[in-house]
Amino acid sequence: AARTRALCAALSFDAERARANLSLSEGLIVSERLALVLKPRIGAVRFAEVIDRASAGEPLAALLRALPEVAERDVDDLLDPARYTGRSGALVDEAVRAAREEGIR
Repeated sequence: AARTRALCAALSFDAERARANLSLSEGLIVSERLALVLKPRIGAVRFAEVIDRASAGEPLAALLRALPEVAERDVDDLLDPARYTGRSGALVDEAVRAAREEGIR
């Protein structure tokens, strides 16, 4: 527990670097969110095609904007990792609970 506290005390967070790292995927990091939003509108096959094309280097934002079914959505919002955190809240809660059980405060 003491070692964990020491390690955690030395951690720092660089928001700018985090944003830069997230942008490296050019939107693919939010593919789970995109699947939840787009599959009901365009179907699983078309969704997979869009993701495959983006994975091959085509700009994901442009591919999404070309879909008539996405016209009413804010594509920039859909691709913003800060707007969708998936299960991260539950995972953090679990980590905090486990740490407290270990006596880490």
